[in-house]
Amino acid sequence: MNKGKSIALAVIDFLKSNAEENEKKQWLRTIKVHEDVYGVKLARINPMISEWTRDGASFEDVSSLWEDGKVESRIIAAKLLGRIGRRDVEKTMNLLNTFSKTLRDWPTTDTLATQGVGAILKEKKEDIKKLALRSLKSKNTWTKRFGLVLFINFPKDGAAKEILLNYLKSENYYVRKAAEWLKRKIERS
Repeated sequence: MNKGKSIALAVIDFLKSNAEENEKKQWLRTIKVHEDVYGVKLARINPMISEWTRDGASFEDVSSLWEDGKVESRIIAAKLLGRIGRRDVEKTMNLLNTFSKTLRDWPTTDTLATQGVGAILKEKKEDIKKLALRSLKSKNTWTKRFGLVLFINFPKDGAAKEILLNYLKSENYYVRKAAEWLKRKIERS
């Protein structure tokens, strides 16, 4: 990484230089709800997460990447948050709360709810459950899905089973699919 250049800028440069038109079309077929993608395969992104973490990714980088708005940027932001979250647990919770209100697609939602909470899962278990319950009250499909997917982290929790029943027959495809995922996770635990 260049001295003085933020991780966020390095990530965006990486995404722009690795974008492929065919991959962009694949992303658009996958997410179906908006067109804010660069066109970079996750297989190219995932190995870089450790490098960006080692290079000193900060909460400011995470926020900048989230604000970029592209699917890949937001997925990277969620993954980095999951890696650096222990540095400041309260800041991590605040970012999770803020980000959960701006979700727009399932890949970002699921990454934030599973990997974004990783670093603070044990320490902030009750706060994460409260965030999940608040998220379930949202009218926004993705925020509601986020609430359900957060419970995947707690499959043995009795509340997860109760909540699940309310969403298995949801008319919303993405919410129902999250409920089915949670159901499978509970059955396997």
